Amino acid sequence: MKHKFFAIIFTAILFFASQANLVAQEVEEEDVDIQHPEIMQELKLTDTQKDKLFSLRTEFQKKMVDLKAELQKNMISVRELRNSDNINRKEVLALTDKINDSRNKIAIARANHLMDMYEVLTPDQRAQLKKIKGKMHRMGKMKHRKEMMRGKCEKMKDRDRDRDREFNK
Repeated sequence: MKHKFFAIIFTAILFFASQANLVAQEVEEEDVDIQHPEIMQELKLTDTQKDKLFSLRTEFQKKMVDLKAELQKNMISVRELRNSDNINRKEVLALTDKINDSRNKIAIARANHLMDMYEVLTPDQRAQLKKIKGKMHRMGKMKHRKEMMRGKCEKMKDRDRDRDREFNK
């Protein structure tokens, strides 16, 4: 009984910790890849800026490998603990703190990387990037709406097909 109680509490803690990760992913999705060839061309980046951005990206990717490995190790430890017979509150909370710390480090590294890239741009390029982000955001909303409508249409077709089957029986 005690084991089930701790398992439920542990699962709830992991669920709420994972919600912070979803928010971080949503923020990440709003970002525009400055190094995309079309965007680089639209921003009219100099060769020096391109080199600096490439260098920043390489450093960031290396750092992310380490940070993600740390997070994965913590997640494995959680899985081990969850599968053990003796679940200890202190261990669960300590691992939850480690997982949240790992996710926080990743979020901070991403924010720093975005700011580092942003600082490479001139004020005019920053303004242009803002316009590009707005344009892409609107396009993304339109795409999302189309997908939603397509999904609704499919559901409506399925519903109508089911009604026809019921009617023809």
